Amino acid sequence: MMVNSVHFSAELQLTQPYGILNRMVELRLDDVFGALSNKHRRDILRRCAFEEQSASRLCNLYGITLAAVAKHITVLERAGLIVTRKRGKERLASLDTGAVKEAQMYLKDLEAFWASQLDSLEAHLERHP
Repeated sequence: MMVNSVHFSAELQLTQPYGILNRMVELRLDDVFGALSNKHRRDILRRCAFEEQSASRLCNLYGITLAAVAKHITVLERAGLIVTRKRGKERLASLDTGAVKEAQMYLKDLEAFWASQLDSLEAHLERHP
């Protein structure tokens, strides 16, 4: 993987902030962050973290159709954020922590990158007021 760099000076350098191991992980992160871009899906995920949720219960909470809730659940499931199971005619959703952990690791790496860059900037500014 190529690393892009921009040099501001000999002491300060910005490099690509993360080391994605493979294309599959990168695509999964795209799906995760895309799924989290909707307020209903973020709330569904939050609720699934505490207890299993039925599609009909979510319909009542949000005042949207069963078809709309089913689409939200499908997006979350394809992103690996939830798993579903059937109980009779009900579709139940619960949290799947795998993709959440991958996103958390990505954000932690990004945070470390920017902390390092800000430390470098601070050191540069102290040397060159």
